Amino acid sequence: DAVSIEDAWCRNDLSLLGLFKKTKVILGAMHVSSSQMETVEEIRARLTEALEHIDADRLIVAPDCGLALLDGDHRPKLNLKLANMCKAATCVPCAVRKRGAEDAADESPKKVRSS
Repeated sequence: DAVSIEDAWCRNDLSLLGLFKKTKVILGAMHVSSSQMETVEEIRARLTEALEHIDADRLIVAPDCGLALLDGDHRPKLNLKLANMCKAATCVPCAVRKRGAEDAADESPKKVRSS
């Protein structure tokens, strides 16, 4: 099971991610209805913050809903926004750690998945 949370346009309190104990969370990290370009660093910082509240194997990065709004003449900007989101997801090192399990910190790192 998975739940999708739009976060790019409304900046949620990410501590709510801790409420999803077994559910995967698809986190909207790209504001699709804005022409403002999110930087790799901005997205990476938000994903890093999210990982303080959810295990890496349950976090999936995606754009907010409404991706088709940037089609047509906006295609080049859309491609850049998506590229930044994907770069940010692959640049966030995610130590595999289970809540309350201290020995999991010794496991090999994973990367946040992008949808």
